[in-house]
Amino acid sequence: MFSEKSQTPKMRSKKNKEEQVLNWVNNKINSQKKIIEDFQKGNSIISFAEIKMIPRSWIEISKGIFARTREKVDENTIILECKMNSGALLKIHSHSDYSELFKPITGVILDKVENIYMKPGDQHAFLPGIWHTILCLEECFIEITCTKLK
Repeated sequence: MFSEKSQTPKMRSKKNKEEQVLNWVNNKINSQKKIIEDFQKGNSIISFAEIKMIPRSWIEISKGIFARTREKVDENTIILECKMNSGALLKIHSHSDYSELFKPITGVILDKVENIYMKPGDQHAFLPGIWHTILCLEECFIEITCTKLK
């Protein structure tokens, strides 16, 4: 192995780039872990910056609840897809700086805070600061449009 002094500028540059990539990957992983922890513990306030960390591949954000980013429409709008197993519960949470528009494609869900049932064809907006707890009554697939406040 070369000592730090014997490395050429090109070798040091490559090493720095590798470290930058590793740091970027670690930051992404830690951000995803944080949002999963927040959803699992409940009583959390989720920010738009955090929701942007949900990847394009499916992740389990809470027991029986899977989410992924379908589309980043622009810097202020993200469309998520969510699959929930029957009986799965997304613990109480709210959002500090964005609204969510829930559109069930299949299944039935219930917001236990406001006692709002949603089925295919329905939609409901959760505004920033509004606490909600989503219970899946029948296995479902949901489209969720997240829009950041401007």
